[in-house]
Amino acid sequence: MSTVKWLYRYVFRGIGFALVAGAATIVVLSVMTYQSAHTFADNEEQLNRVYLTQRTAAEFLRLAVDLESGFRGYVVARQDGYLEPYQVAHDHILTVGDTLESMVQNHAPQLAAVQESQRLMKRLISEKDLARMLTVLSEQLAKET
Repeated sequence: MSTVKWLYRYVFRGIGFALVAGAATIVVLSVMTYQSAHTFADNEEQLNRVYLTQRTAAEFLRLAVDLESGFRGYVVARQDGYLEPYQVAHDHILTVGDTLESMVQNHAPQLAAVQESQRLMKRLISEKDLARMLTVLSEQLAKET
């Protein structure tokens, strides 16, 4: 009978060990899964920020192209209809640039590039506004003479 007791103890001890080992494995895997899910969520959030920043930068560039091509169309054709994309870009580009600047606030190289782009865009806008004004004045002078 002592052999049977010993066998039961041995089997139950083995089963107990297997249960403890299985529970420990489940706990470790649960912690690892939680950490992976948390890391994934952080990475997803970072990817979303990068995507939004890229989208805003693309909008800034599109507005810069609209600003230039709209003005060029106006100068070549001398028709106010070509000024519509210029006017839309003129009204929105600095706001989009400010948004982009706030999005890259914590990244010094990108911030410097955006600030330089903003500075150049303000200069371009003032030059285009001056050129447009000079074009209108020269047309008025031509009409008067």
